[in-house]
Amino acid sequence: MSPWGNQIMSNAIVKELCKLRHKVVELESSNLELKRELEELRKVKESQEWLEKERKRLYWLLDELPAFVYLQAQDYSITYANRFFWDKFGSSSKGEPCYRTIFGYDKPCERCETFEVFATKKPQTWQWEDNGGRAYHIYNYPFLDIDNSFLVLVLGFDISEHKRLERMLSSQKGQLQEQLFFSNALKRIAETVFYNHKTQAILENIVEIIGQALSHDRVLIYDIDFEKNQGIALCEWLDSNITSINITYDLDLFSSTYRSIKDNKQPIESHFDAYNRLLIADGVADLLHKTMHIKSLLWYPFGFRKNGFYCLIFNQVNNRCSLRKEELEFINAAAKQIEIGIQKLNMQQERERSQEAFSKAFNFSPDPMTITSFPEGRLIDVNESWLKVMGYKYNETVSKTIQTLKIWKDIAERNKVRSTLEEKGAVHNLEMVFVKKNGEERIGLFSGDIITLYGKKCCLAVIKDITELRKFEKEIIRIEQLNLVGQMAAGIAHEVRNPMTTVRGFLQMFRSNQELTGYTSRFDLMIDELDRANAIISQFLSLAKSKPVDQKMQNLNSVIETLYPLIQADAFESDTYISLDLHNIPDVLIDEKEMRQLILNLTSNGLQAMDRGKTLTIKTYPGKNEVVLAVQDQGAGIEPDLVDKLGTPFLTTKDEGTGLGLAVCYSVAARHNAIIEVKTGAEGTTFFVRFKVPQY
Repeated sequence: MSPWGNQIMSNAIVKELCKLRHKVVELESSNLELKRELEELRKVKESQEWLEKERKRLYWLLDELPAFVYLQAQDYSITYANRFFWDKFGSSSKGEPCYRTIFGYDKPCERCETFEVFATKKPQTWQWEDNGGRAYHIYNYPFLDIDNSFLVLVLGFDISEHKRLERMLSSQKGQLQEQLFFSNALKRIAETVFYNHKTQAILENIVEIIGQALSHDRVLIYDIDFEKNQGIALCEWLDSNITSINITYDLDLFSSTYRSIKDNKQPIESHFDAYNRLLIADGVADLLHKTMHIKSLLWYPFGFRKNGFYCLIFNQVNNRCSLRKEELEFINAAAKQIEIGIQKLNMQQERERSQEAFSKAFNFSPDPMTITSFPEGRLIDVNESWLKVMGYKYNETVSKTIQTLKIWKDIAERNKVRSTLEEKGAVHNLEMVFVKKNGEERIGLFSGDIITLYGKKCCLAVIKDITELRKFEKEIIRIEQLNLVGQMAAGIAHEVRNPMTTVRGFLQMFRSNQELTGYTSRFDLMIDELDRANAIISQFLSLAKSKPVDQKMQNLNSVIETLYPLIQADAFESDTYISLDLHNIPDVLIDEKEMRQLILNLTSNGLQAMDRGKTLTIKTYPGKNEVVLAVQDQGAGIEPDLVDKLGTPFLTTKDEGTGLGLAVCYSVAARHNAIIEVKTGAEGTTFFVRFKVPQY
């Protein structure tokens, strides 16, 4: 072959080799692209597996919650429910729609709270009571599943005990209102006795007041006179459409009954379905209950004398009624008032006896009562209950003014009450703060009426002390809040901490990876936030009511002295000072770890509340059967509207605060049967923790 031919063949071979090389490069590029796609698919699969694993973990966690939990789809199906749900609604209904499983309906509810979430994509909360009377607080949350299906997560917490406490508190309020109502009725009776000078007018007014106060059909007053052998009707009060029986009769008709009442000085009660044995013995039970159609009767004797007594007679015609203890106490007080009135009117010419009658009526009241000149407010008389509550002696009060004794904490409020009395002549159940002789402030319900006494305008007033009721209301709310947070924390803290620990470990691994050094500051931030979340969970757990404690007889001073270097170091960092004022105190029953936490929380709050150069004082001293720990700062004080909310979880005024420090302190104090009190002002704030000394 010629050289020219060889050259041509060589060029052709080179061209083919170039084409082949391009194909190899293309194949290598395709291979790399395929590898990348395979890697992406592997990552997607791993992510799906991880999400499925986390969903199982979530379901396991929900299964441990002390509430029923389920996921509902828009077709009413229940895609998941925890064991509490099936325990409550029955596992036999699995696969049924929610309205049949929960309510037993054959079709969807007319108004479905869950579908409000589907419609608005916003959480909903509501309350529900089941057929067994259990009350639940329901929370509905939008939930996006791993397959992007939109569901609603429903949680139901049993609040039956909370509702029971609410009802108990409402009952106590009702009892208090009833007592105030009876007290006002007794006051009206006392005024009737004092101001009227005609026997018939007094008795008619009294039975009307009693009948209306007790809502009875018929009330009578009889004079049982053994000398005349008669039951003499003095007056009668009737509800609408009730027949009068205001007659005088011979005692022979009820001889056994009245003799027994005179001897035993006890009332008798009888009902149409439970006859009194004395009435049966006299043969008049059928007459009263069948012929006269009296369903229930009470004969209440009072004013016993040598040849007889007076008797308050109560008849129920429309329905059966058994009087309660509080109503009998009111009847007893009213009977005494009636007795005073009768005695007064029997000797109405004797002014001194008239004054004595009013004095008895005044002092029979179990509530603190005063008579003051109006509008000057000068005390004319006070009853024994008032002296006992306020802590004064009688000679310390007469002729003194309310302003001089500083009974009202808020003078402006007192002036407002005086204006109301001038305008309307009465004020009832006004909540106020009164101050005792020793400076103690109490909460009371004030009622007052303008009366005329010896020709001068006066104010007859009564104060009902409701301080303990208000404290009980606040304590119930505080305990419920602490218990709810504590129960939730105890239920989920362990399972939340485990994944947090795993995440923190991976973050630390990533941080040490040289290829990720550019993200070190972000890893540090995430680790710090995880540590902060872990600290908050620890504080949550401290709120748990059932948290175990190891209480031993120890001295608070030794605990404080052990913590002193640590507290002093905190003070050094904030350029403040610590002052210890530890007195000799007896040992008390405490858990040292919890005491450390309580003391450190209180001192930390105090140091943070002060400016540089200020001093925090830690003081202990003995009290009456108690040991007192006082932590006093020199800060600006606490806002008045926040004082009553102290100890509420998540309440904080700090930018970085969690609002759990004081809540933990109140929880620790409750577990030690201790009381926390707060005194605050412009000069600073003092927290007093009062521990009871065991008595052996």
